[in-house]
Amino acid sequence: MSEAQPLRSNASWMTISTIGLGGSNFLFALLLVWLLPSRHFAVFAGTQAVLLVSDTIAGAAIPWVLSRQVALFGPRDERGRDAVSFSVLTTVLEGIVGALLTALIGSQFAGPRMMLAAASSSFLIFGAATVVGYLQGIERFRLIAVARLLGTAVKVGLGVSTVLLSPSRSADGAVWGFGAGAVVVIALGLPSMLPSMHLRLRSIGSHELWRQAINLGSIQGGVAVLASIDAIVAAGLAASMPAAAAGYQVATTVGRIPLFLATALSMALYPQLVRGGRRTTSLIPVSLAMLTALVVPFVLCAETLPPSLIHAVLPKSYGPVTLYLEFTAITGVAVGVVNLTTTYFQAQGRFRPSLKVQVPGIVLQVVAVALGARFGGVIGLAVGAAAGASLSALAMLGLTFRQWPGSWRIGRRPLWALLACLPIILIAGGDAWLWLVYSLVAGSTIAAITFLLPGKEIGKAPASLPNLDRLRLLHLGYEDFRRPGSGGGSLRTHEIDRRLARNHEVTVLVAKYSGSQDRIEDGVRYVHIGLPLGYVPSLLAYFVCLPLALRRYKADLVIEEFGAPFSSIAVPLLTKRPVVGMVQWMFAREKARQYHLPFHWIEKLGVRSHREMIAVSSALREDVLRANPRATVHVV
Repeated sequence: MSEAQPLRSNASWMTISTIGLGGSNFLFALLLVWLLPSRHFAVFAGTQAVLLVSDTIAGAAIPWVLSRQVALFGPRDERGRDAVSFSVLTTVLEGIVGALLTALIGSQFAGPRMMLAAASSSFLIFGAATVVGYLQGIERFRLIAVARLLGTAVKVGLGVSTVLLSPSRSADGAVWGFGAGAVVVIALGLPSMLPSMHLRLRSIGSHELWRQAINLGSIQGGVAVLASIDAIVAAGLAASMPAAAAGYQVATTVGRIPLFLATALSMALYPQLVRGGRRTTSLIPVSLAMLTALVVPFVLCAETLPPSLIHAVLPKSYGPVTLYLEFTAITGVAVGVVNLTTTYFQAQGRFRPSLKVQVPGIVLQVVAVALGARFGGVIGLAVGAAAGASLSALAMLGLTFRQWPGSWRIGRRPLWALLACLPIILIAGGDAWLWLVYSLVAGSTIAAITFLLPGKEIGKAPASLPNLDRLRLLHLGYEDFRRPGSGGGSLRTHEIDRRLARNHEVTVLVAKYSGSQDRIEDGVRYVHIGLPLGYVPSLLAYFVCLPLALRRYKADLVIEEFGAPFSSIAVPLLTKRPVVGMVQWMFAREKARQYHLPFHWIEKLGVRSHREMIAVSSALREDVLRANPRATVHVV
């Protein structure tokens, strides 16, 4: 089965739920447009934007840590259970802080009753997000989709009912609907999570999980700022220009559809990328192609939307929604691109490169929105948001293409989507209902093709690969497990190689020692190179002889075992054959202090030369990625 097929299946469920959520939220907003005065609606929309920030942060930090650990180790593993305990305990703390901040921000433009509803809903949103994170880790995307759709139905039903029953047409009850929807998600998803839930207070002290949570929260918090800063600023303009601000909020609701599509793709993609492998190389262009194909019809529809259709569903007192939508659609696409590309870095643990690009982009976005609102009102706000978000998206795409060369090759499917949607532009000035019918048909067809038809794979392995049923493996093992005083790492190497030898031809190069003899043991061929000197001198002699040995012994794959005193001698630079680095330690700096020699300089070069490595722990994987953010590192 293609690596992309699980992504298409999972993403289809998430997209179905996203479209259902988007349609329900738009219906919700449309009903409130007619039920609430424009000024009250602008305040509600601002409160909704604050809850969107809570929802984004809630769904990014702790849940993605939980999803990551469960995807790596499984829900029954001790590390998976610790992650569940950590997530539940920290979610309670995070939810309390989120509720307080929601009330504080919202108090600037909303009354106390609405802020109570917003704070309570924010707390429940954090709980629902953690449950979804667990389901994401075990890839129960169908259950996630059902829970989200039912939760949204409850939110809309309760929200509209309370507004209708309120004598003063207050929007407080509509905000309570967000909390009720979160309760539905918790109720449906929690039974799957309970078997793995064993609360342990010690889990709260895990430095590794906290580090992941802070990094993930920082990245997704930045995405939330990009997605919501313009809506929050527009809520602040409601007092001076209520109709224009309300119109902009409606345009923002529609314009964020690409962001929701990107979020659906990100959730489906994340567990597969966490597990790494060659699939990373192929899934990145596949996901970029899927997002591009999905947003093409949306952008063309947003830019050509007939005003008569807007006037048919919105009060005439609202501002020029179609004009605002031309810019909010661009903002939505740009933020969606940022959201998807940051997922690649989060899944691979490459937090620092992403944050280095994101932070300046967030600052630029805030400045652009503030200046636009200050000098151009609502339309200036729209232009500033679109410009700032677009620059951030271009920067993240550039970083992605540098980190994963070739990921820009997204295939022809987006081009076919563009050609299929060109008639939307041609008929935009004619009959509005014909435009609507064609747009719906074209968009639905493209979505079905994107998810249901596999098409030609992007980034697949070349056809010139050797016979994978019988490979010649050259393992640079550096230490013979039969050598007196050898460590557990050499025994682990033999246990791996004797299993590989059942189906492959395995040769292990090790350091020569006094009394050593070349041999075949358990089907593994051991060859000793270097000089039989003392322990450290013999290892140094081994490393000196490796470049010549690489030329002498033919192999389809070279495995470099990292070893003392300087880990790696940059084998990928010494051969054109594929190389995998086996990392069990990176202590060259300690050896440098011990022997007063710059071993760590060689280690730094060696680690950076590798592109594919296997680490023996998650903590070691993070150390490797800090030294070489462009590598793909698996944990075994």
